[in-house]
Amino acid sequence: MDSVDTARALARAAGRGDAGIVRLGYGGATYNRIIPRIVRSARSTYPGIELRLESNLLSGKAFDKVADREIDIGFGRLPGSRFGVRTHLLAKEHLVVALPADHPLATREAIDIKDLRDEVFVAPPASDGSSVRNLLIHTATEAGFAPRVVQEAPDSLTLLSLVAAGVGVTLTLSALQFYEPEGLVFRPLVEEVPVDSVVMWHEANTSRTVHSILRLIIAEAGTGGIHTKSD
Repeated sequence: MDSVDTARALARAAGRGDAGIVRLGYGGATYNRIIPRIVRSARSTYPGIELRLESNLLSGKAFDKVADREIDIGFGRLPGSRFGVRTHLLAKEHLVVALPADHPLATREAIDIKDLRDEVFVAPPASDGSSVRNLLIHTATEAGFAPRVVQEAPDSLTLLSLVAAGVGVTLTLSALQFYEPEGLVFRPLVEEVPVDSVVMWHEANTSRTVHSILRLIIAEAGTGGIHTKSD
């Protein structure tokens, strides 16, 4: 097959949604766990599609990059929105409290957020667009206090390691309860705070190739790709 025939074949495949490049942005431990499964499935189902991955992209920045058409597909959490960005629910999670195992509140079955008023917290940086950081601030504010953040870290697993080391407590996602380093415990909040995990794309993006990968992601999430509880 000469170069002209090859180009025509690739164009036909792209028209069917079987070939092309899809730029996918993600961040956070929840999505890091399912990306290998998505990539494996895409390579098997659509060998002509190249996934270009951008990691360490937390929710707020993912919304920005999809809105600006810098990536085709992003992962994030609600609340969050940008003009022209559509979302599809992948999983319902909730916030849990992460505590050092020897913390006095660790003996409780569930924790009232108001009982964390005098605690020090570890959290993602405010500048990184973290939905978890925003939810921490909002939940504490609704309970009548401003959380005192004494140390920041760019990812959830590092934050949980800091909790295990006794640096502070934090609110994190229920999907992270699989991570159990020595010295760390998780407890539910008395009043559950739900968190919706979503996949996002721009409504003006009509690429069949992008929508092929979107359908694959939604199917993978529906078959256990995202875990909302300890597994």
